[in-house]
Amino acid sequence: MRRRLLPFVPVLVVSALVVPSGAAAESPPPFPDYPDMVAAYVRDYPGIPLARARTAVLTQGNRIRMLEELGRTAPTDLGSNWYDPRTNTQHVDVTSDAAAATVRAAAARHGLSVAVGRAQYRMRDLEALAKRLNAQLTPDMVRSVFAVADHTTNRVKVIAKSRSRADEARARHAKDGRVVVVEATGGDDIGDACTSRTSCGAPFRAGITVGLDWDGSGPGTSDTSCSAGFTAASSDGSKWMITAGHCAGDWQDAGVAPSCAYASTGGCWGHGQQYWGPLRDNWPYGISPHANVDVARARKDNAYWSAGGYMYNPSSTNSPYDVDLAITMRTTLQVGETVCHTAQHTITGMTCGTIVDTAASERSGLVKTTYDLCPGDSGGGWYMNEGTQRWAVGIHSRSNPSDGCHVAGGYSYFSAVPDINAYWDATTVGAVLRFETR
Repeated sequence: MRRRLLPFVPVLVVSALVVPSGAAAESPPPFPDYPDMVAAYVRDYPGIPLARARTAVLTQGNRIRMLEELGRTAPTDLGSNWYDPRTNTQHVDVTSDAAAATVRAAAARHGLSVAVGRAQYRMRDLEALAKRLNAQLTPDMVRSVFAVADHTTNRVKVIAKSRSRADEARARHAKDGRVVVVEATGGDDIGDACTSRTSCGAPFRAGITVGLDWDGSGPGTSDTSCSAGFTAASSDGSKWMITAGHCAGDWQDAGVAPSCAYASTGGCWGHGQQYWGPLRDNWPYGISPHANVDVARARKDNAYWSAGGYMYNPSSTNSPYDVDLAITMRTTLQVGETVCHTAQHTITGMTCGTIVDTAASERSGLVKTTYDLCPGDSGGGWYMNEGTQRWAVGIHSRSNPSDGCHVAGGYSYFSAVPDINAYWDATTVGAVLRFETR
């Protein structure tokens, strides 16, 4: 799956969590997304034993917890990580013996099989390098070049959208082993937006439709164009509806509005016949220094939507799922892991895929996952499972092929929650904005 950068160091394998392989493990499913997650592994890893796919699904929560813990408590010498579902092995490469011991101890606490290897570079240093490179871009380069630290390859990817930009970058970084220059291929598809409508009452939940109420007076019927992502809350007490940035227009073209009355600069966003509030910020992907972020937010000005932190439940529309947690570390999103989505065209039984690239060069460093979403699904939520608990991990941006819908062999791309948090931290003054959980 990846080329090893340095010789492998001795590893310690901890006993894996044992999962029954008989019918009892499938009937009834231990949680709603379980069958779809198992199906994703069977589809994306041909020949994987069914029992192994089930084990990979049931141990996902252990991996999430371990990676979140390592990111908070021992980030200094972490280099790269990925998951191999065929062997149920969590791989982590580090730059010191002390970090190796820390990783092995964490894996033992969480009941995981772990292979610890030696990384050439520290991810913390690569992230700092990527930030410096993006800060050095001239105004004419912000739409065509982006640097992102890739925790799968243990390198900084400099993604160039033209051959001339790629040649410039290769010349500039020819002697820097930390940097790999990649020329983006396949063009730049449009995001998954369309015109369709559904109706769903309070509470507001990820996976329903959202759009513009151009009269700005609300309540009124919105011109639906995208899907709702997770809600967010600010330390100043404000509440926010999150969707994809390109749904609101090009880079800042949608403007910001102090209230719904300013329809000419952003308008009033809502769902069905209940407005939410005015658009206050949008970043539509592909523009440095946040090229792997595609997100917009509208402020809640309608008391009807009093609660947030929910997801649409297709099995019981009046009993929404809770958004229990949100990841904080980008390294928690790793190749080999399953992710599931909630958007207006989500089909029960076809909700999950596996991560194949954590910094896709063809889409400016967005996270790439199997399973092709549909027009209108932009802005919907991507999440991971820890049994019945759901972790918010991303906001849907686009799919490939862009003119298809649930096409076999297709892919989807999303903005990672930690990248969105970093964007908010860099652009929001005087307050801290984070996704709502319950």
